[in-house]
Amino acid sequence: MTKVKSHSGNRWNEYVDGLCAKAIQGVPSEASIRSLALEVLGDADQVELWLGQALPALGGKTPADCLGDRDGPVQVERVLRAIQWGIYL
Repeated sequence: MTKVKSHSGNRWNEYVDGLCAKAIQGVPSEASIRSLALEVLGDADQVELWLGQALPALGGKTPADCLGDRDGPVQVERVLRAIQWGIYL
């Protein structure tokens, strides 16, 4: 009988590692949001004003309020990326 080397364990580990990395990377931190906002808006004072402004794209919430929600940081990042690309929501 010939033994066949199985890689299924390695593939599973790679799959799980990838899921964990995506989960960790999936929700941006407040610091990364502020950094992106500074990059997009160009001025720390503008960032603070923007974080406190109610936005229709966030259902009338402020970006600062959304940072405390479960999915809020992802939504705030999406809005900033849209602004970065010239798409105003």
